[in-house]
Amino acid sequence: TGGTVILSNGTFNLSSSIVVKQNIILQGQGAQTVLQASSDLSGQFIRVNGPDSRISSLIIDDGRTAGQGPQTNGIHIWSGNEIRLANVIIESVHIRRLQSGINGSDAISTNYTQNIGFQNNNIENVSGSGLIFYKTDNSVMTGNLINNLGKDGIILSESNGSKAINNSVSNVKYSGIVFGESNDASASGNLVSMTGNHGIISTLGGNRNTFTNNTVKQTGANGTGGFSHGIAIDGNEGKTPSSGHKIVNNYIENSYDAGIEVADSVDNVLISGNTVNGAGLGPHPNNTYGIYFGGGFTPCHLATISGNKVTRAKENGIEFGSQPGHDLTTNVVVEGNETYNNGSNGIFANYAKNFTIKNNSCYNNDQTQTDKDGIRLQDSSYGVVNSNHCYDSQTVKTQNNGLVFMGKVDNINVYSNNFKGNQFGEIYTDVHATVSNISYDIPHGSSADWGLIANDGFQKQKIISTLFFAGPPNPGAFPNYTRHPQNTEQYSWEHDDDINSILNMIKNIGINVLKVSYWGHNGETDKWATTL
Repeated sequence: TGGTVILSNGTFNLSSSIVVKQNIILQGQGAQTVLQASSDLSGQFIRVNGPDSRISSLIIDDGRTAGQGPQTNGIHIWSGNEIRLANVIIESVHIRRLQSGINGSDAISTNYTQNIGFQNNNIENVSGSGLIFYKTDNSVMTGNLINNLGKDGIILSESNGSKAINNSVSNVKYSGIVFGESNDASASGNLVSMTGNHGIISTLGGNRNTFTNNTVKQTGANGTGGFSHGIAIDGNEGKTPSSGHKIVNNYIENSYDAGIEVADSVDNVLISGNTVNGAGLGPHPNNTYGIYFGGGFTPCHLATISGNKVTRAKENGIEFGSQPGHDLTTNVVVEGNETYNNGSNGIFANYAKNFTIKNNSCYNNDQTQTDKDGIRLQDSSYGVVNSNHCYDSQTVKTQNNGLVFMGKVDNINVYSNNFKGNQFGEIYTDVHATVSNISYDIPHGSSADWGLIANDGFQKQKIISTLFFAGPPNPGAFPNYTRHPQNTEQYSWEHDDDINSILNMIKNIGINVLKVSYWGHNGETDKWATTL
């Protein structure tokens, strides 16, 4: 057995599959060797059922009318027994126009194999998926070009230790790269763009998978419904838990839904060095954060989210936690990240416990009407917030506060932060919040921000208060804000400089607490009161 079969230049019409057995090399002449299907070809153009084989340098072109004829896949590598077929290479094969079959036709696939290589192939205009490893261990897909598919670009299913490296996947109906029940698998250096669903996803379990140095753009652009994240690890409502994954040094741009989402019983995860530039940008997104770790159904535990850059998320830059009524997400470290120009908060902890937020820079997060703070803690406990810098660098400042407490928050240690330079102030506690056991030093800076009803920077100081009238005496006086008794100049509510001038007058005579009084006709000034 064994040998080389050389296909000459020409177009060959197949009525049955070519079978490649052990130690066979099937080699064409590149673009000059074309395999086409006759009307009755079914199954696959080429079936490999022997180890140590190679197929290279040819074109597979179905050529039949789309949707007609029996399902015909391109190349299928198959072991008919429990002995894994090994050492097969498919390279420099161009597969196009596989449109037959009700369920679509796949380009190249395996079943129960190992040490398989798919390299430098070109897959386009295929109604099914592009490259599939099924129960295929320690195998590699590299340098393949995949475009215009009716299903997923690359699938690694129950394939342990297998890799997808430096492939290009674009314009697919479903997801770009899918890992299902695979352990110790990886995707690195891939370019994925224009998907219907996720760019890269690990689902149905599988542990210790790694996603590094991938570029993912415009997930959800071919929207087919469902979720469309840049990179996702999904525990399927906690039904398929997993752990030990790494998402490192990826670039994600303009995702329909989240940039990165890790959700529902996925533990011990590293999310580091990634850039998310645009998330939640679809017309009707399901999720709108840049990076998320936690659970909508079941919590996640133990994550490090470090050194990431997140911008242009529709809402929160980085979010971690759980949902009301579920167990809390725990043991999360958010460190050294940069979140800016996001719609809502830079970092948001929601129903979380035992967490650390440190050395992050959160600025100019200000695109929504409310909930636009540097760091926001809601219904969370036993946390440390230290050495963060949260500010607004714009001439007209719109990021509200450096740090905000919402809901029930307890046992938080806040120290060595710089929260100066926001629109309203440094640290703010919502009037409806229940806060206890909060330990913090005076925020970094020579003095506290002014313009807040309460400012934590004056803790333990003697109260020196005054009554402050905040509203116009009648509609005819609007937009006059107030007057100093010794100054005839009228100050306008519409100008920050005027407001700061008034508050500085109060500050300079030693006042540190304001009791606000305001009134007007038909509640017209009520909306201004809480902004003081």
